Amino acid sequence: MNLKHVTLLLLSFVLLLSSCKKDKPTCGDGNVDVGEECDGGANCNTDCTNMAPITLTQAILDGSTSLVVSLTGQQNGQDFAHNGSGISSDSTTRDIFSTASSVSATPAGTIVTKHTYLNNPDGSKGALQVTFAMIKHLEGWWPAGNDWEYVMMPNDGTIDYSVTPNGDLSKAAAVGQLDSCDGCHALADGGDRLFIND
Repeated sequence: MNLKHVTLLLLSFVLLLSSCKKDKPTCGDGNVDVGEECDGGANCNTDCTNMAPITLTQAILDGSTSLVVSLTGQQNGQDFAHNGSGISSDSTTRDIFSTASSVSATPAGTIVTKHTYLNNPDGSKGALQVTFAMIKHLEGWWPAGNDWEYVMMPNDGTIDYSVTPNGDLSKAAAVGQLDSCDGCHALADGGDRLFIND
């Protein structure tokens, strides 16, 4: 084999390697949709470490549509009567949704929503009472709260859930670094603030 053949073979090999498509990780923030591939541009690099800070919008909130689990009753000894409402876990059904079909890992951009329904006397799911959301922010956003933002959106009877499936963010009763929410969620096993992973 002469030098010309070796050079052509090496050049072919280099061209073959450079044409391979590399998988890009996904990330989500206020500029890049949750789950969208990183483009290597200003919004995020190939490992999503320079994502822009997440700004919660109605469109981002509405993206949490994969049903993860439906629950009734206590979980790990926790009663989920929120805000002193007097409604026990045994009298509610809680549908948990996310931007992913599993929340075993919660990178920045993960959104988890919970629809809480008051059960009918026969135990079936009744009227929607309130929707809650948790948004995972970049590391350092709120270290004491494991970087989760909390949202509470009571059903006031005026929200069209066919348009805004997780509640109307503009009518939220509480949004932000909520100690009242995190105080309970800090009790979740594993330190991820999610009881559904316990």
